[in-house]
Amino acid sequence: MAFAVWVGRERAPEPDAVERWRRAIGALGGDAISLLRTGRVAWLWSRGAGPAAVAAPDGSGQSGLRISDSVATPTAGHATPHSASAAFGSWVWVAADSSSALLFRDALGRSLLLRADVRGGALIASREAWLLAFPGLPREVDEDALVAWLAQMPPPAGRSLFRSISSLAPGATVALTPKGWRDPRAPYRSSIVARVRSPGEALAIVQPLVLDAVSRAFDGARRPALLLSSGIDSSLVAAAAVACGVRPLAITNGSLVSAGLEERPEARRFARKLGLDVVSFDLDALAPWCDGADRARLPDHPWNLVYRELRDRIYAWCRTEGIDRLVDGNFGDELHAQPLDALADDFAGTTRAMLSTTGTIGPRWALRAMRRRASRLVGRVHGRPIGLDWLRKPWREALHERFHEAQRAWRAYPRPDQAQFLRDYAAELMTGRERLFGERFGVDYRPAFHDPVLFDAMLRLPSRHSWRHGQDKWIFASIGARLVEDETWGRKKVAAPQSIFRESAPLLRAELDAARGRSGHWLAHFLVDDPPVDPDEALLRDFIEVETYAWLRQLR
Repeated sequence: MAFAVWVGRERAPEPDAVERWRRAIGALGGDAISLLRTGRVAWLWSRGAGPAAVAAPDGSGQSGLRISDSVATPTAGHATPHSASAAFGSWVWVAADSSSALLFRDALGRSLLLRADVRGGALIASREAWLLAFPGLPREVDEDALVAWLAQMPPPAGRSLFRSISSLAPGATVALTPKGWRDPRAPYRSSIVARVRSPGEALAIVQPLVLDAVSRAFDGARRPALLLSSGIDSSLVAAAAVACGVRPLAITNGSLVSAGLEERPEARRFARKLGLDVVSFDLDALAPWCDGADRARLPDHPWNLVYRELRDRIYAWCRTEGIDRLVDGNFGDELHAQPLDALADDFAGTTRAMLSTTGTIGPRWALRAMRRRASRLVGRVHGRPIGLDWLRKPWREALHERFHEAQRAWRAYPRPDQAQFLRDYAAELMTGRERLFGERFGVDYRPAFHDPVLFDAMLRLPSRHSWRHGQDKWIFASIGARLVEDETWGRKKVAAPQSIFRESAPLLRAELDAARGRSGHWLAHFLVDDPPVDPDEALLRDFIEVETYAWLRQLR
């Protein structure tokens, strides 16, 4: 649910300012907005139920109002009642007299929770654009956060792309008191998976967690839909949904012009096998995703998604048809270790065995060093986002250090680089942007596998359990085969999204040349002149550059 609220520490804002704020949010697509005043608190909300009167979460007996983005209660035993709020849903509680506020953000950062200080109070919202709509709030871009975006990294902790707006870290809690903001508590962490010794144990642990995660993704939906491709991940979501008693509408898409994007026949076949109704969308009937640098943009962020036109069409159709929840199989790839992870671990294990015979195996840091060396031996590169190579030296070095510092926070996992990528990169740059598309049309988007309990379990499993008998994503394929007997679990996805980059390259390059010809191309201050050698990487950089320039231009 998208929302914005003003919390007054001293006095209520001028009525005219609140009314102008309400109208500005409405102009951004926040229709059906209601305004409620309780004491000095001015609430505005949209795309969902309004706030509910609840007791204070700390048990103090106070009463207040709560706006929630929760996704149901976790399975018993996986989290405490207190941690469940931060793990499974973001929410804001404000005392009825506006004397205090308490903010939680979910553990994986699936929903944004932002704040900005203004005269006499604070603004809290789920979208940057709704905060920027407040009269007089500065729109100055945070240069450090912008450079991180160009490198395809999340902004620095607690910051957003705007200097006037702060972002609550995933899993953190922060309190607003009459004296100001109080430091957030430590982020939520869970540890539910003991040491797993066999593939059978891994499968026994993960299967119920997958069913729980899918059930949570659909929980409370009146009329859900599923984005179904021909791959293992979304097929498993469909099979698990049916096993949980949910029958979502299956939405597929494809192209008759680009063979690499056509996956409707397989998706339709599998959906009908499960007894699901199917709706198909044609990519060929849509405008190119890079059809002009000056087209309407999402105001919150430069990222527009390669499939912008397709997403707009699907979400608009869902709103017309009364679809209130859209689920997909996103993040299934990121949850699994890659085959080279298993190979690197085998090398490291052999080295450990050799050293243990001499009694010089060493401390934990030495074992991690062995794994890094083994990774390099098998040609596996970890430790830096691809976009860092696009930056000039001062920013590249600063972000490189910040990236490794973030990885160290996940050193309890066997593959801290994978855990850091999924939590930080995926949450900030993928989930957050997709949710904005849904919020524009009043449709709740939820990736079923971006679930904190499943996240923790999968990333604690040994690498070898992700790849067995030549089958990538072996665990998900095995769970799917238990639920539905079908050849889907034995093959890879048909679609190749990279083709849309290659086919649109001439138009994208024209857009980039036009952008570079305006205002001396300010982004050249941050980016190196040499383009990437890999053609797909070069196209990705061009896309990021065009999107970022167009976004900066519309802010002026």
